[in-house]
Amino acid sequence: MERAIAKLKVVVPLTLLIIFLLLYLNFRRITETLIVMLSVPFALVGGIWLMWLLGYNLSVAVAVGFIALSGVAAETGVIMLIYLDHAVDGDPVKMCL
Repeated sequence: MERAIAKLKVVVPLTLLIIFLLLYLNFRRITETLIVMLSVPFALVGGIWLMWLLGYNLSVAVAVGFIALSGVAAETGVIMLIYLDHAVDGDPVKMCL
């Protein structure tokens, strides 16, 4: 367990850094990247609350699940931001696609 925690201390920040880099390469603006990355801590807090509510302990499987959760939260943030950008532009054809 100690070896797994030591590896996760490297993997989790590296995963967040890769997500941040990919978002920046996609949007080419730091503000939109930070907006999307702001959704990740809220998702992780919700996951921690659910762990506490269900009485789960932190394990390697749970930590991998949190890595996946951060990716899904970032993806959902990207979709919402793209939809909002199209809605602000006011082009109904783009919003339907």
